[in-house]
Amino acid sequence: MKKIYMLFLFMSAFNFAQAQFVDVWLQTDLSNETISSSGVHAAGSFQGWSPNSTDCVDMGNGIYGVMISALEGQVIQYKFVNGDDWGQNECGDGTSGCGGCAVSDGFNGHNREFMVPMGVSTANAPVYLYNTCNASTTNVENINSTLRSVSIAPNPFKTSTVITINNPNREEHNLTITSFSGKTVGSIITTKESNIELDRGQLLPGFYVITLSNQQGESVTKKLIVQ
Repeated sequence: MKKIYMLFLFMSAFNFAQAQFVDVWLQTDLSNETISSSGVHAAGSFQGWSPNSTDCVDMGNGIYGVMISALEGQVIQYKFVNGDDWGQNECGDGTSGCGGCAVSDGFNGHNREFMVPMGVSTANAPVYLYNTCNASTTNVENINSTLRSVSIAPNPFKTSTVITINNPNREEHNLTITSFSGKTVGSIITTKESNIELDRGQLLPGFYVITLSNQQGESVTKKLIVQ
């Protein structure tokens, strides 16, 4: 029995090692809401259910979201907070409009749930209107279409990289770098250049998200990897 048990442990560890991490966008549509001065946050099983430690990025058109990294096949439970504390969250306290598309949280409310798909590198969880089961009518894939040509090379990088955008009229853009948990890293960079050289500076090795926005209110997000 001992040998069989040890073999089972070995096989379980082997299967876990074969699983791949997936970049998952968790997003919500707050176009019908007044945004809190404390910002929008995501809380979930991926970060210990803290209501104020994971900032969401304003992606335009009322969509707020955060990119997390999760193992394929993993089930994520989460909800959004329009503010920075419990009581300001969606899907809770018996007033939830999420009952038809979420699971019980054990506290008279609900958690949204998403199973990370297999065999992909990125995935989008379904986007609902905040605190409802109504699907957002915003086509998330088409948000920021004018900035879709943004590229980063090299990526991953060790010392510096170049962010390239289609900017023949030298329009002003703002560049923000955030950690995967949503915390802004450093200051916002304002530029009119088409090629933006980004030095590593004080960035530690890891995954980051850059948000590039223009004066028309359009923005795009990209993953940045520092080795």
